[in-house]
Formats: sequence, structure tokens, C-alpha cells
Amino acid sequence: MKAELSRRKVNYPWTHDLGAILKLFHGVNITEDDKMLLYILSRFAQESRYVDYSVPPLDGRQMMDRTKKFAEHMGTLWET
Repeated sequence: MKAELSRRKVNYPWTHDLGAILKLFHGVNITEDDKMLLYILSRFAQESRYVDYSVPPLDGRQMMDRTKKFAEHMGTLWET
């Protein structure tokens, strides 16, 4: 998402909060399931960098599949 914002010359905050980054794409609506995915990925990014964060164990293959599906969906929205 940050790469697409950069391509569009949109400034974005230094954050791991993917939900906050998504808000910079005005008019893009996602499902509740995708919102949960972004929340989990945001928490995972924080946990991997900072000691004070923790997330429940994740099924790596499931997360990769969900993330790929989300990225493909977002890619179709960015083509417009």
C-alpha cells in the first residue's frame, strides 16, 4: 500500500498501522474480514520489531493466502 501511495505521490505517516494507511485511499471499502487481516498484519509487524507487542500464533500459510488475496483485490482497485 505504501508503494502505491508513493507511486501516486501521496505522503503517508510512518506507521505500521495498515488500517491508517488504507484510509489514505479515499473511497476504498473493504470487508470486515479484510479489516481484521490488516489489524493482524499490523500487530505482527509491531511484534516483529518491538518487544512490548504480542499477537496470537498465526497459521503462516493461511496468512500468506489471505494477504495475497487482499493484495490482488487492492490491485484491481488501483487500476482505475
